[in-house]
Amino acid sequence: MTEDVFPYKAVIFICRRLLTTKADLDWAEFYARQRAEELGLRVSQIVTEDHYPDARLRDLLRQHDAPIVITPNLKHVGGKPDYVTGFAELLTVKPKRRYRWRESLEAVAEIKAVCARMTQDIKERAGQ
Repeated sequence: MTEDVFPYKAVIFICRRLLTTKADLDWAEFYARQRAEELGLRVSQIVTEDHYPDARLRDLLRQHDAPIVITPNLKHVGGKPDYVTGFAELLTVKPKRRYRWRESLEAVAEIKAVCARMTQDIKERAGQ
């Protein structure tokens, strides 16, 4: 599959301590990849950790320019979507759910400031 076919990237996150065998891990990866494909997403990395997501996952998403995390179920992210939706959209395999990215007030304010600066620059250039 090429980048053109699947333009949006996702990172699969699996909490290894919730799985008892290598076969369980293989199946978790398989079904997460299948979920990504169903939604037209390109998996940029699979992360298997012994703990719940933290700042390292957020940083990894930024490195890969991937706004989406796919996980087998909410248990893999600490039982609450909020642990991920502060910095990415979260998709679960079972049940098939989508948890929207919650923009922080800081991020919204920053985006508005950038837009205001861009608008000002455009106005200044048009006036020249």
